[in-house]
Amino acid sequence: MRSSLGQTIVIENVTGASGSLGVGRVARAAPDGCTLVIGYWGTHVANGAVYALPYDVVSNFEPIALTVTNANLIVSKNAAPAKNLRELIGWLKANPDKAAGTTGIGSIEHVGGILFQNITGTRFHFVPYRGAAPAVQDLVAGQIDLIVENLVPSLPQIREGNIKAFAVTAKTRLAAAPEIPTVDEAGLPGFYVTAWLGLWAPKGTSQNAIAKLNSATVTALANPTVRMRLADLGFACVMFRNGTGGFNGMVRAGCTKKPFMPSISRASFVVTREKRITRPLLRSPGWLAPIGGKLRSSSSGTRTLGC
Repeated sequence: MRSSLGQTIVIENVTGASGSLGVGRVARAAPDGCTLVIGYWGTHVANGAVYALPYDVVSNFEPIALTVTNANLIVSKNAAPAKNLRELIGWLKANPDKAAGTTGIGSIEHVGGILFQNITGTRFHFVPYRGAAPAVQDLVAGQIDLIVENLVPSLPQIREGNIKAFAVTAKTRLAAAPEIPTVDEAGLPGFYVTAWLGLWAPKGTSQNAIAKLNSATVTALANPTVRMRLADLGFACVMFRNGTGGFNGMVRAGCTKKPFMPSISRASFVVTREKRITRPLLRSPGWLAPIGGKLRSSSSGTRTLGC
């Protein structure tokens, strides 16, 4: 984008409150096209259900472009006796006191885990972490039992033989890890958990600026070197032109699906309680009540999460 725009681009990582602090800063920024935010399903859909935000995840932003999507992996600690996904589900059913890592309330790992429970009839506790890296580190150490996690933090540990990978939550295998079967192949058909990332500007940014930024984004994602690097990390380029139309419609649809959003809200109450519980109690059976709501499913029976 720097080449297309002829401007220096400064990247600032603003963490906290599942990304809402950084997103809130952009919501309050001047609508001059110079302050943008890279967000994802969690920041621009789930956070609207989980937190009382000082901004609206749809109406306070101008969508620029949907950029990439990435599927997740179902992974477990090495000590888990399961050799495949069917055996993992059986093990979880027989041992409903296991712990799954998440990166916070309403994160793709958290809601993906709830969807996994609903579909498979399993039950396990959720342990929130400040990021994917420490969650995967605890999985390697055997402090937690499983995660529905994206490829980037998981793949190096899988290749080193430190954790087990059971399936990719997508219809096709990943180019970066072709040896890992899809959920359809592994015995959990239709369990598609896909995260997406996009680019937004503050509400009120001119459509001329939005069009220029959209064009620069599409040009950058068309670069073969960029595409190859993203593919190595497990991302698929989308290059959504006319972000104000298709992209915004996709986000708005995700924010209004029922009973999808209430299921996140109920889950957030449970996980908020978790922050006040000492670690030994995380494995105490029964503290995590079954989530009553079901996430959305299509008429074909396919369960999807993400875009």
